[in-house]
Amino acid sequence: MVTANALGSVGDGARLAALPLLAAAVTHDVFWVSVVAAAGRAAWLPAPLIGTLVDRMAARRSMVGAELARCALLAVLAAATAVGWVPVTLLVLLAFLCGIAEVFFDSAAQAVVPRLAADRQLERTNARIIGAQITGTGFIGPPLGAALWAVGQPWPFAVDAVTFLGSALLLRGLPLGAPGERTEHGVAALLRGTWAGLRLLGGDRVLRRWWRRPSAAWPAPGRRLGRRTGWAPLGAWWCR
Repeated sequence: MVTANALGSVGDGARLAALPLLAAAVTHDVFWVSVVAAAGRAAWLPAPLIGTLVDRMAARRSMVGAELARCALLAVLAAATAVGWVPVTLLVLLAFLCGIAEVFFDSAAQAVVPRLAADRQLERTNARIIGAQITGTGFIGPPLGAALWAVGQPWPFAVDAVTFLGSALLLRGLPLGAPGERTEHGVAALLRGTWAGLRLLGGDRVLRRWWRRPSAAWPAPGRRLGRRTGWAPLGAWWCR
C-alpha cells in the first residue's frame, strides 16, 4: 500500500510539472496553460459525491481501477505527443480525467487503511502513506517530470503511465474488501448519501474543528480566503 502510493504520487508530481510545459509548447498562450493546470484541481469539486460512490464500492477495485485509468490516459497522451498531435482541448480533458481518477484513488486509499492495520499501527501506517504521497508529489515527481521533459516531450507521460501500472499491480495484492453498506440504489440515493455526509461533517464539533485546523499551515492568501468565506477547504483548494 505504501509503495503503491509512492509510485502513484511520483506519477502525479511528474504529470503536474509536465502538463503545463506541454500546454505552453502547444499553445504559447498563458490562458490555456492556466486552464490545463487548473483542470486537474477542478476534479476535486465533486469530491464529496465521488467519496460517497467510493464508499459503495470495494476499495481495492476503486484504487486499481483509478490507477489503470490514469495509466491508459497517460499512455494515450504519450502517444499523441510522440506523433505531434496534441490539441489543447485534449490536454484539458486528460488533466480533468486524471484528476477524477486521483480523487477516486485518494478516497479509497484513506478508507482502506483501517482494514489493513491494527489500531496501534494506524498512526504509523497513515504517516508512512502521507509521507510517501508528499515526497512523491512534492519532491520527486516534479523534478523528474521536468528532467524527462528536457530529454523528450513524450517521456514524462510514458514514465507516468508505467508508475501507475506498477501501482495497480502492487495493489492487486491487497484483500478485496467489501463495499460499504447500502440499502438504496440510483442517483437519488447517491445524492442523499452525499448530503448526509456533508451534514455530518458540518454538524459534528470535533470533525468541524479538524476540518478547519489545517488552515494554520496554509499560506496567507489561503487563510484569508478560508476565513472570509467561512469554508476552510476553499482556502486549501486555493493553496493546491
